[in-house]
Amino acid sequence: MTRMIKITILYLVSNLLFIGCGGSTNQGTSSINICEDKEIAYKEAQVFVKVYLKSPSSAVFPTEAKDHTYLGDCKHSFVSYVDAENSFGAMLRKNWKGTVTYSEDRKEWVTHEIFEFW
Repeated sequence: MTRMIKITILYLVSNLLFIGCGGSTNQGTSSINICEDKEIAYKEAQVFVKVYLKSPSSAVFPTEAKDHTYLGDCKHSFVSYVDAENSFGAMLRKNWKGTVTYSEDRKEWVTHEIFEFW
């Protein structure tokens, strides 16, 4: 599978699980509220980070990002970390940063910038 297909599948599955657990990205709020919501944006950023991990199911994220900046126009920038297993099963911490944007036309979160790890 190509990376884009994997990203799309992971995104769809995570949204289905989120909605299946009683959550909803709408919950009667307007897209402007969703657009500016730091917690929703952070959860969506985590979906994109998991695509780059060897074992996405082992990923553990902190409750809040180390740094968050709302850049306007439904765009959020995050700096944080994730603890996840590597190829050998050892838990390692990886720092990451990336930007997610809520597309009001498509009613979904997208990333146009590559997530960086160090």
